[in-house]
Amino acid sequence: MVLDPEQRLTLFDVERDAGIPLDGCEVVVAGYTGRDAELVARHVEELASHGVPEPESIPAFYPVGLESVLVAPATLVAPQGTTSGEAEPVLVRPASGELYLGVGSDHTDREIEKTSIAASKSACAKVIGPEVWPWASVADRWDRLELRAAVGAERRPYQDAPLAAIRRPEEILELIEVLLVEPGAPVVIFLGTVPLLDGEFYFGDEFAASLRDPESSRELRCEYRVAFESTSYGGPQASSVELR
Repeated sequence: MVLDPEQRLTLFDVERDAGIPLDGCEVVVAGYTGRDAELVARHVEELASHGVPEPESIPAFYPVGLESVLVAPATLVAPQGTTSGEAEPVLVRPASGELYLGVGSDHTDREIEKTSIAASKSACAKVIGPEVWPWASVADRWDRLELRAAVGAERRPYQDAPLAAIRRPEEILELIEVLLVEPGAPVVIFLGTVPLLDGEFYFGDEFAASLRDPESSRELRCEYRVAFESTSYGGPQASSVELR
């Protein structure tokens, strides 16, 4: 499905054949949302060794502007060699109040991240796939849903893990309603990510994320291109850091 550019902030409920406008939604990027506290702590230490400051809280929440959200397929502009995507499940609660689940990418500037995680989240657009599922239709299968990502035109495998590694959306939403948004307010939440397959960031010019329901074989996709501010791009570049 391809949305008209004038509908760039409208998603599509594939079960009910209905549009879902994101008008008025607040946007929050959640980090460090792994269920295993020991693994999360180890990840914080690992990032610190690469110059990334420790978060002020775990989980951590970073508000970004709705104007930074793009609906795939899309092209975002970013510096060469410092930014990368990461596949994330996305919880969407529009003005209607119903919950939906989608897939997206928290594209992040890894160089700015060494100084300020919050600033790195605001430095790049966030991308959401155009189609979503009603949350009620997959809520009982959250742990078994499969999150995947690939990078570059050659679709190099980048991430692949079940969502059992990530806290449930209801828990994350409850925390955000305590800390950042009014209960029931329209909100889009990037829910966190899963480890990278080889522990390295790849700064490619194409990124593809998917969320698959193995029970029904349905799949949501989010694909986009990166237009580098430098024109000397020569292929994916890597930086060793692992996400959890």
